[in-house]
Amino acid sequence: MAHAPLRAISLAGTWYTNDEAVSDCATFFKDNLECLNIDKCYKVTDASLNLLVHCSKLRILKITSCWRVNDMSVRRIVDACKELKQVAMDDCRSITKTLMFDLNEKGILLLEAGKGTSEKWDQSENYLKRMFHF
Repeated sequence: MAHAPLRAISLAGTWYTNDEAVSDCATFFKDNLECLNIDKCYKVTDASLNLLVHCSKLRILKITSCWRVNDMSVRRIVDACKELKQVAMDDCRSITKTLMFDLNEKGILLLEAGKGTSEKWDQSENYLKRMFHF
């Protein structure tokens, strides 16, 4: 019996999720991974996030409250993963407004925290206006 490839992984809210877990996801599932949710995985850093550049089918990335992730790794993923269309990164303390505006310019939808992937995605411009009060 053949098994369907794993396309979506959620490690959200698991206190013990670290770089090793994300590295494993990026390594073992790189050929099929379309959605990765690591919201509130406070131990995850750029070291493992950088490996997601090899996940060519990645469409949805949720890194809300990943405090140790910065602009550089997100930019690398966006540049390498041409299928990436939606990113959630609220409360990422090292993510700048500049990156968020750049993603908006590239047509990447910024997902509002608390919305599931099956729900309607918030439009980037409206989201930016609410988040930065302009």
